[in-house]
Amino acid sequence: ELAAIVESSQDAIISKTPDYLITTWNQAAERLFGYTAQEMIGHHVSVLITPEYQDEEALICQRIHHGERVETYETKRKHKDGRLVDVDLTVSPILDTNGRVIGASKILRDISDRKQAELALQQSEARYRNIIETTLEGVWMLDAEGKTTFVNQRMASMLGYTEVEMLGTALIDFVALEEQSQVQIYLQRRQQGIEEQHPFKFQRQDGSSLWAIVSATPLLDAQSNYVGAIGLLTDITQLVTIQEALKTSEMQLSSVLNSSLDGIMAFRAVRANEGTIIDFEWLLSNPTACELVGRQPGEMIGKRFLVEMPRNLEKGLFDQYVQVVETGEPLQREFHYNYNGVESWFEHIAVKLGDGFAVTFRNITAIKQSELALQQANQQLEERIADLNQRHAEMVTLSEISDFLQACLTVEEACDALSHLLASLFPSCVGGIFMTSASRNRVEIMSSWGDSLQSQTAFHPQDCWALRRGRTHSMEHNQAGLRCKHNLADEEIAATLCIPMIAQGETLGLFYLSTHTSNALPEAKQQLARTVAEQVALAIANLRLQETLQYQSTRDPLTGLFNRRYLEETLNQELSRAQRQQHPISVIMLDIDHFKRFNDTHGHEAGDYVLQTVSTLLKENVRSSDIACRYGGEEMILVLPDSSLEETYNRAEAIRRVISQIAISHNGQTLGSLTASFGIASFPQHGSVGSTLVQAADAALYRAKAAGRNQVVIAL
Repeated sequence: ELAAIVESSQDAIISKTPDYLITTWNQAAERLFGYTAQEMIGHHVSVLITPEYQDEEALICQRIHHGERVETYETKRKHKDGRLVDVDLTVSPILDTNGRVIGASKILRDISDRKQAELALQQSEARYRNIIETTLEGVWMLDAEGKTTFVNQRMASMLGYTEVEMLGTALIDFVALEEQSQVQIYLQRRQQGIEEQHPFKFQRQDGSSLWAIVSATPLLDAQSNYVGAIGLLTDITQLVTIQEALKTSEMQLSSVLNSSLDGIMAFRAVRANEGTIIDFEWLLSNPTACELVGRQPGEMIGKRFLVEMPRNLEKGLFDQYVQVVETGEPLQREFHYNYNGVESWFEHIAVKLGDGFAVTFRNITAIKQSELALQQANQQLEERIADLNQRHAEMVTLSEISDFLQACLTVEEACDALSHLLASLFPSCVGGIFMTSASRNRVEIMSSWGDSLQSQTAFHPQDCWALRRGRTHSMEHNQAGLRCKHNLADEEIAATLCIPMIAQGETLGLFYLSTHTSNALPEAKQQLARTVAEQVALAIANLRLQETLQYQSTRDPLTGLFNRRYLEETLNQELSRAQRQQHPISVIMLDIDHFKRFNDTHGHEAGDYVLQTVSTLLKENVRSSDIACRYGGEEMILVLPDSSLEETYNRAEAIRRVISQIAISHNGQTLGSLTASFGIASFPQHGSVGSTLVQAADAALYRAKAAGRNQVVIAL
């Protein structure tokens, strides 16, 4: 029966002697190791043991020798084909009746299938653990009571704990206080089979927050009873931080856009098939921008730039925006915009933004108006300064004119000086100074300046509106009906100005200006001309008065010859000069013969006429350097500088002959012929002072009269 049991056993049964020889080998052993009983009985058991298991076998043998039973343990034994077979081994000692060990019995059970299943399970667990440990998600396993049974390293690291520290804890222990109720609801719903994902806020060990999306899967047993859950936690803290930062940025951007005093717009390029930019699409426009261009918020979003604001193409702004997008170079400029009710000056800066651009602009109309006002003020100031400088230059010139006029001795000299001084006061003008004749029926040019005088040089006072009316008369090219008759009919004349020169109630002449240049005679220049005319008139009046006084102080009123006082002053001066230069000087004294008889016969008026006739003759027969004087009564003296005694005698003789040849008539009555007696004296022969020289000539004159008159006698 024992043998039948051994043979029918599903387990391999082997027995051996103390010296390790096999005594029993059943069929299960044959199936397990591939050896037959005939091949194994009587052979040493080591045939089944590979070298790496020999120490293990030796240890078992020692225990068996001591009568110990070796309970089932796993090991490997060698198959006939050389492969190792996984077995469960139980070894029991075989005892004799005396309790001595006489052998050993081994029961071996093939566990290869189980070992393969275990290995497969281990490999599967290794693969899944590898996945779990290398996944970016945290893995969390809970039992039916919600306690933690497993977390992967990622999960522990996410919360700042070790895996051991988290075992036995509840999921809710790590959730932020404000999120705990929501986590409870979520777990209950997942236990009920409701699938959903939800972000929750967790609390790390260091107190910082962790945002994670929780995805839980309930675990059920064979009877569909809930036995726990496995959850995946995806860390979205960075995403939440970015989203919050984005929200903050959007809020800040919105705040900036909405509160900015500058208009801000953004555009996206609209391109043709070949890639050319043909327009821009509105992406953004803040409230200030809408207000600046007269549109409602949101009205322009999505619309085309050139459709809404076509003037930007005409102004060249569109091409400049295209250049900003294509080159990336920013654009800054000022421009004037006038379209669809918007007329303003803008300052703007455009920068590339993706495949488009953003532009910031502000209304600078007030600044431009201020700049324009400042420019106008500066221009006016410059004009005022230029005007003041011009007035100063004019005043300097007027002062210079005044100085020259005061230094002039005659009207002719004054007019000649004015022709040079007045040209700078009236550029682009032609001018002249006219004087009224003593007869008051003629006006004649005295001096002029400029290229060509546009007036007659002599005309009747009635031919000038200014002289006729006694006040300034101006005429422009479109006022031909007011043209003075003395003006030439020149169509190119732009304006003329006639100013009467009046002093002390007397019209002395005319100050005249004409020009071919428009605006050459503005009101300021006309006022200057009036001032000059007044100054010139006053100077001419003074010169005439000076000439009159000078004439009266040095001239004999009847004959026009120099008087005796002038003779004495001049003769001494000439003698001094003659002494310095060693030149001669001579004196001729003449007396009209029988002058008393003329007065007694024909009257004093006829006598005066005789004196005037002889005086005129003397003036006509003397040099410019000679001095003709009336000495007294009918006596006259000629002073001849640089004239020798012989030359003087010849001059006196020539004058005597001229006087003797004239026939005088007065008031239709013939007065007869005249003769004169002459006495001459010379420096230095007859004296070195004037009185001596005159006395010598006078003595010679009396000798001529005593000798029979009508002759020339030289002083002794």
